[in-house]
This record gives sequence, C-alpha cells and structure tokens, in this order.
Amino acid sequence: MAPPSTSSAPHWKPSRAKLAKLSAASLEFGVTSSGFTFIRIDAYYQEIVKGITIVAAVVAGTDTVPGARADAADIPTGHFSLKGQA
Repeated sequence: MAPPSTSSAPHWKPSRAKLAKLSAASLEFGVTSSGFTFIRIDAYYQEIVKGITIVAAVVAGTDTVPGARADAADIPTGHFSLKGQA
C-alpha cells in the first residue's frame, strides 16, 4: 500500500470553463469599478452594486432543479431501528 501523499497540491483540477468564468468576473469587477470612479459615483454605492452583483452571481450559479423539494422520507431523523438485527 502506498503512503498517503504529503504534497499541498489541490485535489481538484479547475476546468477551462471555470477559469474563463473567473477571468470574466474579475474583468467585470475591474471595469465596473473603474467606470464608477470615472463617472464619480460614491464608493458607498459602488460597494452596494458589487454586493448585489455577487449575490446575483451566487443565486444564478446554484445547481438546483426547479420545483424539486425533499420528501419527508428523504430527510434523516437520526433515529435508527434495530428490528430484525442479530
């Protein structure tokens, strides 16, 4: 059996799509910040717009199925039955 790895390398590998999205988001924030400064919008309002943008991105990026919901049978209760167990 091989010994466990001691390297600090991440266990996940970013895909090109994720890197493209990250680059686009970084560019969007830079352009937005520069544009707001150029048209002399107060920093307070810039932060509000950035916060709304982040919340919208998180909501848009969640992987949910519309109309899906957990049934009562799917929710663990923490109570286990030992009936029929030897």
